[in-house]
Amino acid sequence: MQLILRVGIALVLATAVALIVLRRLRARIAALTEEVERREASQEAKSPPPAADVPEHAAVRRRALAIALRTAAPWQRLKWLEAFAALLVWLLLLAWFIAVTWALGLFPQTTPLATALSRGGTAIGVIWFATGLLNRLGDLLISRVAAGWRIRPYASSEERARALLRVPTIAAALAGFKAFILIALAAFLTLGQLGLPIGSVVTIGSVVALAITFATQNFLRDFVAGLTVLFEDQYAVGDFVTINTHTGLVERLTLRMVQIRDPIGSVVTIAHGTVTAAANHSRDWSRIDYRVSIDPAADPQAAIEGIRATLDELAQDPDFRGSLLLPVEWIGVDGFTRDWTLIRASIRTAPLRQFELRRQINARVRRRLAEAGIGYGPPIPAEFIPIV
Repeated sequence: MQLILRVGIALVLATAVALIVLRRLRARIAALTEEVERREASQEAKSPPPAADVPEHAAVRRRALAIALRTAAPWQRLKWLEAFAALLVWLLLLAWFIAVTWALGLFPQTTPLATALSRGGTAIGVIWFATGLLNRLGDLLISRVAAGWRIRPYASSEERARALLRVPTIAAALAGFKAFILIALAAFLTLGQLGLPIGSVVTIGSVVALAITFATQNFLRDFVAGLTVLFEDQYAVGDFVTINTHTGLVERLTLRMVQIRDPIGSVVTIAHGTVTAAANHSRDWSRIDYRVSIDPAADPQAAIEGIRATLDELAQDPDFRGSLLLPVEWIGVDGFTRDWTLIRASIRTAPLRQFELRRQINARVRRRLAEAGIGYGPPIPAEFIPIV
């Protein structure tokens, strides 16, 4: 009896210490959660308004990437603390279960109950303890891999930020899938311990899995397609894209759907499983397909030199340095008739800078052509403009 009393006192003291530790862990987890939310909110609040010549979608993109960089570290610490807190709870429950079973086995009156608990209950307890332990170890492994993505070298800060935008979503998806598999296996093993034949367990599991598959086939299709989008980095928050027939800025991206803001301000929600074509206009670099119609009597070479000089001048402008990726891919006469001559150029720009730069090029080319006395041709019908 004294031994039982000493063990009970030790367990109570251990439980009290564990509860104190858990309370501090929960407070720290809550503080980290608030820190992540506060950093996102403060970054939004402190972000300066976009300049008059900077597109709003470019400002949103930069803000999204900055938020991803600022919140990555707290998110990693949060996962570690949550895993440690869950592990502590499981160890505490296991300790109490072992102690109670041991104490019941010391008395003849409770020995049958202790035997039953030790046979069935212990096995079930060990199954679920191992499930919880493996689940948390899996969370730590996923978090570790995610942290590795954060410190690996990238070609640019933008590529690093893009990866950090994808990592939390991918990590959450993998963690959820891992937890589902572990819980399903633990449930099957528990039913086996309760006396249900393993063949029946497998049959029931197959029927349930089939029913779930039929009921959620669209959701599963969207989920798998969303994982593909994230793993292949087809587009991320802040990208300017055309998905199916909708064009706009990606504002939200989950495993099930993508939301884009189109040019008239509407938010378009598209399920990943319904995407048949996606064009990313801001991945790594963008392009301006520049065209101007001039008078057929004017010297086309003078117009070409004027456009080239304009691009060189713009590239040297401190406000646009690094935005225009010279040299020009190609420039020349792309078509002509007795009514017009089409001058066309293909110009690479930094991501999402093509809209602002096109306006600047238009203004400067117009002034330069006017100074050179080069007149304009009439508007060219779209069917007469070559695709490439």
